[in-house]
Amino acid sequence: LDLSHNRFSENAGENLGISITSNDSLEYLSLSWNYLRRKGAVEVANGLRANCTLKTLDLSFNGFADDGAAAMGEAIRANNTLMELDIRSVE
Repeated sequence: LDLSHNRFSENAGENLGISITSNDSLEYLSLSWNYLRRKGAVEVANGLRANCTLKTLDLSFNGFADDGAAAMGEAIRANNTLMELDIRSVE
């Protein structure tokens, strides 16, 4: 599912995180070139912790900096199905 370039904000990250948590079939998700920022990235990371189907997640160009990257790091330690995570240019 490609949701890139949609101007999703930090608040959208909360809804996306909930959707990722409850997802039971989606394997690819691109959220690149949105405006998730730190708060949105943390919420997506929270969803990723519980997800067991997502294999590829693209969060590039979302500007979530160190806090968001740290949350992603913690999430991928808890997630054993994700194979690819793109976090290019998130500063």
